[in-house]
Amino acid sequence: MKKQKLRNQLMKNIRLWWFVVIFIPLFFLQLGCEGPEGQEAVLQTNKPGMPKPVIEFSEKLYDVTVTDQGHAWVVGYHGAIFDSQDGGKSWSRKSAGTTEGLLCIDFVNEREGWIVGGEGIILHTVDGGESWEKQTNPVPSERLLKVQFINEREGWAVGTFGVILLTEDGGKNWQRSPFYEDVHFFDLCFLNSQEGWVVGEFETILHTKDGGRSWEKQRSDGINKLSGIDFRDPHNGVAVGVQGIILITENGGVNWNRVQGPTDETFQKVQFVDRMRAIAVGLRGAAMRTDDGGKTWSKFMFPNFYAWLSGIAFSQEGTGFIVGNQGTIFVSKDKGKNFVHYFNLQGNCPTKMQASKEQG
Repeated sequence: MKKQKLRNQLMKNIRLWWFVVIFIPLFFLQLGCEGPEGQEAVLQTNKPGMPKPVIEFSEKLYDVTVTDQGHAWVVGYHGAIFDSQDGGKSWSRKSAGTTEGLLCIDFVNEREGWIVGGEGIILHTVDGGESWEKQTNPVPSERLLKVQFINEREGWAVGTFGVILLTEDGGKNWQRSPFYEDVHFFDLCFLNSQEGWVVGEFETILHTKDGGRSWEKQRSDGINKLSGIDFRDPHNGVAVGVQGIILITENGGVNWNRVQGPTDETFQKVQFVDRMRAIAVGLRGAAMRTDDGGKTWSKFMFPNFYAWLSGIAFSQEGTGFIVGNQGTIFVSKDKGKNFVHYFNLQGNCPTKMQASKEQG
C-alpha cells in the first residue's frame, strides 16, 4: 500500500513537471509584450502570413560596434552582417560576400570599417557596409579574432598562434608583428597610434609603445585565458577571462593585480563606459559591472536569459549594445543602467529591464 502511494505521488510529480515545462511556456507565448511606449506588441513566429524576422533565433552574433551617431553594426556566424541606423530599433541585413564566421567588426566613422574572422578573412567597406572588399592577410591560415582601427589608416588585428597584424595604409598592406610564440590572442586595446595591449592564453598580456612593431610581455605563465581587455587612459585598465578572473592595473600594466569578482563564470569582453564604469559580459548570460574603475564588481542579471554573450560596445554618448547567441541584442541608452532586450528581433517585441544587482 505504501509503495502504491509513493508510485502515485511520483506520477503526480511527473505530470506537474511536464505542465510547468511545456504548457506554461506555451501559454506565455500567446501573450503580447509591452513595447517601449507601453503599447502591446505581438511576439511573432514563422507562421504563414507572418513576416520573417530580420535576425532569427538561430543567429550567433559575435561582435558589435557603434558610432557616436548611434549607428550600430553586428556580425556573426555564416557571414552575417546587420546594421541599425536608429539606435537598435530596426535592423537590416547586409551581404558579406562570404559564408565564413565573422568574429569582430570596427568602424572609424559612418562610412569606413573592417571585419575579421575565420580562415584569416579581412573585409573592408568605404560605403557604410553596403559592399565589402577582401583584403590580403599575410597569414591566411590563422583565424583572426579582433580588429581595431584608430583612424582610416592605422589598425591592428590579432588571432590564433601568436598572430599580430598591423597596417598603416587602411589595410592595403598588412604585415605581421615579430611575435612568434604559440599562444592564441583574443582581444586588443590601442589608445593611440603608438600604445596598445593584447591579451590571450596563459594570462598573457603584451604591451607596445611603438605601434605594434615590438612587444613587451607584462604578464604570462598563468593558468587562465584572458579574453577581454580595455583601458580608460594610459594608466588604468582591466582584463577579464575564464573562471571569473579580473585583473586591473593603475600604472599602465607594470603591475596587474587580481581582484575578487562576483562569479566564476567565463567573461568574453569588457568595456569602459565612462571613467569609472565598466561592463563585462560572457557565457551563460553572465554580466557584471564596476562603478569604481574596477576595484569592486557586482553581478547583474538579464532575467530568464542564459545564452552566451560575446560582444559589447558603447558610444561616447552612452548608447550601448550587447550581443550574443540566439540572435540576442541588448540596447542601453543610459550608459548601462537599463537595457532593452530585443529577443531575436521577432516582431519588435522589446522588454525593458534594469541592469540590477543579483539578489541573494
